[in-house]
Amino acid sequence: MTKKFKKSRFSFDETIAASKFDFCKNLKWFIIAPIAILIVGIILLCTIGFNLNIDFTGGSIITIYANNEQIIEDAESYNLDDGGDFSALKEKVENVLSNFDVSGATYQVTTMDIAELGVYHGQALVVKYQNAGGATTQQITQTNSQIQESLIAELGLTNSPEAVANGGIVTPSASNELIVNSFIAIIATLVLIAIYLALRFGITSSLAATLTFFHDILITSAIVLILRLPIGATFIAALVTILCFSACNSIVTLSKIKENQKSGKFEGKSNLEIANASVKETLSRSVFTTFLAVVCMLLLAVIGISDMRIFAVSIAIGILASFYSSIFIVPGLWAMAFAPKRKVKSGSKSENSTDNQNSENLKEIAG
Repeated sequence: MTKKFKKSRFSFDETIAASKFDFCKNLKWFIIAPIAILIVGIILLCTIGFNLNIDFTGGSIITIYANNEQIIEDAESYNLDDGGDFSALKEKVENVLSNFDVSGATYQVTTMDIAELGVYHGQALVVKYQNAGGATTQQITQTNSQIQESLIAELGLTNSPEAVANGGIVTPSASNELIVNSFIAIIATLVLIAIYLALRFGITSSLAATLTFFHDILITSAIVLILRLPIGATFIAALVTILCFSACNSIVTLSKIKENQKSGKFEGKSNLEIANASVKETLSRSVFTTFLAVVCMLLLAVIGISDMRIFAVSIAIGILASFYSSIFIVPGLWAMAFAPKRKVKSGSKSENSTDNQNSENLKEIAG
């Protein structure tokens, strides 16, 4: 008679639950890496600053109609959905710009209507580049006209010069307005999320989560600064997206903490024990969702154009930062700050037992 043995199956959740690793008690070690990144970011900010594109610094824009087949005689057509055609057109544009000492241009695919050519919703390539430092408006306008003429000749569009449109100059005043509006958008998002968290989880949980939102934004900005990625309007959109993703991660952790508090199975347990157990119960979900989101963003960065690439890479960095803060920082901050309301029976327990819980948590985290 043969014996049947059950095959052992690896369970990520069970492995985490059985782990003795303490996510809250080690808070003092988890903040070392973020502090180091922020210090490097501050040093670079004070020395070389951010790599800003024309959305913030001002510059010029030229739009090139790309689909010329059967419309413009003897002109090459480009399908900008095809990576090879996009690279070929970009190379020709960069050859022209290099003759005018223009570098750091960004490229964006869009649609364009040209009534003179009978084209509606055709593909177009928007080229943005910074103007020469110290140049007057007259000099910039003259240079842009020369660049436009050179592009027309390089792309064989002499019979239809309207296929290369001069988009004009982005002034520094418009850039300053964008910076102010971007700042307002980020602050408004922070305030709305903080209010929601306060209403759902209480002031203490809201403050702990809000601190990590600043962590996520600052870490993302510092890494983008270290990598010297160009920053424009898409980066601001990425920061707002990161805030929303950070809120979702924090809500998952705080919801589990609140659920465990009400369940009764942690009756008499300290804040540190409740928070640590809650993190372990949600860790597998956070790991898998973060992994999938980062992979999607990296794939978008690989196949996307330059502006989309910066957007995707920034979000990928922010997602990793929000995962780190929601798992390794939020629970520890909550455990230190949260003071549960307990009913104290006269003559049986000292009223100081509840008041001293925060100080005990602080001592345990400090080691």
